Amino acid sequence: MTEKRPRDKLGQFVLKSDKPRKVRSIRLTDDTWDYLGELANQRGITRADLLEEYVENGFFNVKQISESLPEEKMEGSENQDLDKRPTKQELERLMEAVLKTLKVGSQSKQYKDAKKAFKLFIDKLLSEYYTE
Repeated sequence: MTEKRPRDKLGQFVLKSDKPRKVRSIRLTDDTWDYLGELANQRGITRADLLEEYVENGFFNVKQISESLPEEKMEGSENQDLDKRPTKQELERLMEAVLKTLKVGSQSKQYKDAKKAFKLFIDKLLSEYYTE
């Protein structure tokens, strides 16, 4: 059961903070869009609020996301070696592969912002979740 966001007298959503927000668009596969919708519905928030929370809380909590994946998304995971963690070099190689799929040039602001976000994510992942 999801909560509905409150609306004002004009039927518009009530602002959740004083921070200015703009309408944005992103390109996602249908599967990704549906999955974000499932996660947001479980929490009773919008997809935008979900993404905003993930970023505000230090990007993405990998453990929390993997624990909330539906069973069908995790098939075969029981056979994986859970102690085999990728190295920084492997993560950066994957980052480069993903960045190559962007439909923007490598000198564009969007590309540089995405690369910066990936690097922050990798550093955070390695420092918080892989230290023992």
